[in-house]
Amino acid sequence: MDTLPIIALNYFVCIGIAMLLSENTYLLLPRHLFQTSWLPYSVALGCLFISTFQLMAYSTQKNGIALTSVANKLSMIAPILVAIAIYEESGNTIKTTGIVLCMASVALVSISDKKAIHFEQKMPRLLLLVLALSACIEILIDYSQRFKLSESELPLFLMVCFGIAGCIGTAISVWKYRHYLRAMFSKKVLIAGLLLGVPNYGSMYFFMKALQKSNWGSSVIFPLNNIAVVLLSIASGVILFDERLNRLNWIGIGVALIGIVLISIGK
Repeated sequence: MDTLPIIALNYFVCIGIAMLLSENTYLLLPRHLFQTSWLPYSVALGCLFISTFQLMAYSTQKNGIALTSVANKLSMIAPILVAIAIYEESGNTIKTTGIVLCMASVALVSISDKKAIHFEQKMPRLLLLVLALSACIEILIDYSQRFKLSESELPLFLMVCFGIAGCIGTAISVWKYRHYLRAMFSKKVLIAGLLLGVPNYGSMYFFMKALQKSNWGSSVIFPLNNIAVVLLSIASGVILFDERLNRLNWIGIGVALIGIVLISIGK
């Protein structure tokens, strides 16, 4: 299946869910929307969503999925450093050790074979760009929920984010593929877009809710969320697709679990 129509459609599914959940959608659109303080951040995130996705797809082709995944997940160090250095969250030794272990575990669990740890004929600048854009997304998410958003505005904020991403993704798809509009409305694409859009919106919505509601702070939530995603992905790969784990992968899982315990204790 062509993934571009599915990705673009998934963003419009996210918009529909946001409209259903938002009490203020019709009150703010279009007159009051441009008066909100968070609009520039929402637009910026929408542009970053689709551009980072496309960049990760390209990096996966050039560098492989392991290195690209590591670059994407290690971006969590940026919001952690910002939270500790600028937002003055606690950075005690126990929590810091746990964060370092979690970052190390991302690399360990992503190595599928011995070739994956070599950088010959790779594109390190592309990996650094993936890391940088992913870090920008996480910093903007944290900043927006801290200083710009009220709880009731979250669905509308996400609606704008996904709307911008969906429009850009659609424009790129139409430009690249003439058959896009026909593919957009095929049964398989509609089903796949719906199945992708629901968890895509839900993951962002509940993640930002966790940042709003929890007293743990973003320096705890970001590493726990990233490591939980990695560990659950590994578990699903083993259970559903009969993937095999090597020794480094098992060491990485153990390091991740120790890191999670230390972060929870030191929070």
